[in-house]
Amino acid sequence: MKTIKEITIIDYDAGNLFNIVSTLKKLNIKLNVTKNPKKIIKAEKIIIPGVGAFKEGIDSLKKKKFILCIERVFNIRKTFTWNLLGYAIFDECFL
Repeated sequence: MKTIKEITIIDYDAGNLFNIVSTLKKLNIKLNVTKNPKKIIKAEKIIIPGVGAFKEGIDSLKKKKFILCIERVFNIRKTFTWNLLGYAIFDECFL
């Protein structure tokens, strides 16, 4: 099993960021919370925190230009681990 060096969490001013960060810290997982697209593109693993409301989440990601960044990561790697918001973004923007 491959060891994950670091998980990058996209901070787009929405979503349950606090809960995800708290859980990963309890699991002693190294994490990087960022709004920097270059760091997101270079990240080994990415989490897009959910918001419980798709429209607000996608609007925030679009407003902050993260959709293009996520698309670039997808085109580079072709593999993702999805949460509900992540899948909805993929479905809305890339299919």
